Amino acid sequence: DLWVINPVPGAEAFRRPGHAKALHVRASDGDQVRRIVQHASTIGIRRLTLATENDGTPVAASLWHAASQAASATGSLELQHIQVDKPDQVSDAIAKSGFKPQGVASAGPPPFMARVAQHIRQASPGMHVYVMSYLTSAAAHALLGPEAQGIAIAQVFPNVNRSSMPLIREFRSAMQRHHPT
Repeated sequence: DLWVINPVPGAEAFRRPGHAKALHVRASDGDQVRRIVQHASTIGIRRLTLATENDGTPVAASLWHAASQAASATGSLELQHIQVDKPDQVSDAIAKSGFKPQGVASAGPPPFMARVAQHIRQASPGMHVYVMSYLTSAAAHALLGPEAQGIAIAQVFPNVNRSSMPLIREFRSAMQRHHPT
């Protein structure tokens, strides 16, 4: 009768098989994109492309805004945003732009992200490729086979030390009641 919220580690292996009373909480899309930008900057990437699907929704603009803010905060990362109708258009869109990225982050539905990663790896072997957590390692392997190896998948979880989220406040309150130390 105990609920476990956001178990650590929160790796995919711990979600399969799932448990009815274990609730894994993932970060928002904006948080994931910000962490990807921070990671890229930390490992020395200075030019990063964010590739999103041209699907007419405002999601891409929101992700671009989050990525731009994070890139600005690094002070050393140039960022480009491209929107494509199909994943196989990413390499051509980057080439036509004249921007020479050291890494590509893609956001969108899992099959879109997997195919973007595949096309980038084929066009530019060794390029850093990032995807968001909606593309699990199992799904990447199912879609791409051995080509899935080396794709960086964001796995960002809420910080339990921040109390801005109601879920985190409740978690901290319960921990204080039951395990004050």
